[in-house]
Amino acid sequence: MTRVDPSQFVVGAPVVTSDATVTVDASVTNPVDPGDHLFQLIVVDENGGESIPAEQTVTISPDDRKPQAVLTTMPAEVAFGQPFTLDGTQSTPVPGHQITSYKWIMMT
Repeated sequence: MTRVDPSQFVVGAPVVTSDATVTVDASVTNPVDPGDHLFQLIVVDENGGESIPAEQTVTISPDDRKPQAVLTTMPAEVAFGQPFTLDGTQSTPVPGHQITSYKWIMMT
């Protein structure tokens, strides 16, 4: 089996291996774009004879993962007219991403 970086696949350009199995080494930091991707396989014999292409569509789902918000307050109970702190520092981003803003909303 040959492992291939997704960036090696350019539309219309062959990736040639001597292995009959290829793993596309996609990850959240090195993904294949979401959508339908048509792949084609042509096998070549020792005389240079090429097969009729076989085709397969691979559907890559959109990245629907979300960051996780964690909210704590200090103190949890506050006397009238006193300050308190809303803390979102324990919130976590999706792996390979970073949190860029925090939206603070008073609901009641």
